[in-house]
Amino acid sequence: MMDINYFNNSIQTSEPTPLIRHGWLRAVLFLISALIITAIFSSVAIALIAFTFGLDLLSPGINARDLIKNLGLPANIIISFFGFAGMFITVWLFRRFVDRKTFRSLGFKFEGFQNDFTRGLIFGAVLITTGFSLLTFSDIISIKDFHLDVPLLFGYLLFFAIGSLNEEIMIRGYILNNLIDSMNQYLALFISSLLFAVLHLANANVTLLSFVNILLAGLLLGIYYIHTRNLWLPIALHFSWNFFQGPVFGFEVSGVDIKGFIIQELSGGDLWTGGDFGFEGSLIATLLMLGAITLLHIKYKRPDCKKSEEKSHQLCVRYLCYCCQKLCYFRLVDRLRRLAKF
Repeated sequence: MMDINYFNNSIQTSEPTPLIRHGWLRAVLFLISALIITAIFSSVAIALIAFTFGLDLLSPGINARDLIKNLGLPANIIISFFGFAGMFITVWLFRRFVDRKTFRSLGFKFEGFQNDFTRGLIFGAVLITTGFSLLTFSDIISIKDFHLDVPLLFGYLLFFAIGSLNEEIMIRGYILNNLIDSMNQYLALFISSLLFAVLHLANANVTLLSFVNILLAGLLLGIYYIHTRNLWLPIALHFSWNFFQGPVFGFEVSGVDIKGFIIQELSGGDLWTGGDFGFEGSLIATLLMLGAITLLHIKYKRPDCKKSEEKSHQLCVRYLCYCCQKLCYFRLVDRLRRLAKF
């Protein structure tokens, strides 16, 4: 909302005050709420799947994680979708009633960012392809066979699309966005990236290097956001990275075993291949992400055009107000002169 004072030529732009003043506190409360609600929604999905197949989750010896793994990709897609729905509802409620801003303002402006979405898809694919090529040409990985399963690829496409949307809206869209309100944007970026890595500690086969690389992945996905406040490139990059890493090149994705189009055989050490955690646990991934972070930082770190545009807009409005005042003044003087003649 814009308030114009015509008497002192001042313009004040006001936004609704958040229900909770501190951005870091909003982020903490959201994280706790999102984890609880997501867990509830995911549990409902697991219960529905178990009911559908006539399984008793309370029976001794039945492990929910092993059960879902055995049921395969369709069950994982359903659980991911339910989890995403829980997170989405939590974000919407917090954004609407706590932040008192629109959901779109998290970073979903698409006009002017279409090319960045495409760049994200290409950039993620190029990074993983580069890593795979280096490992292949170095004889650390060998290609044993190819296996094309179109329905499976489509299922993975859906699964990783849900995952990238889920994590980017939650970590970059809400948490990083609110942390920036309370602290230096680079400190906010580091904290959100550290949280991103911590949330992956529950994954299988985590190592110290894979933890560091997930943190770097958080920096990579967030460095663009702090400069643009837009989510389309991180969403596209996140999806493309995971999809080409697993379903295309056959790596595990963050410890999750994926059936890829390329059936590979590892002949090098875990330091280079990432071992059972996947390419994200390798030193080559570390070097690629460091380079990618630097590239995105250089490309998108520029003078704040938005502030310049807002300042120019304010100056234009002030000038128009000044002109209106002068016009009214001259008309008043002209009328007074005409009345004086009578």
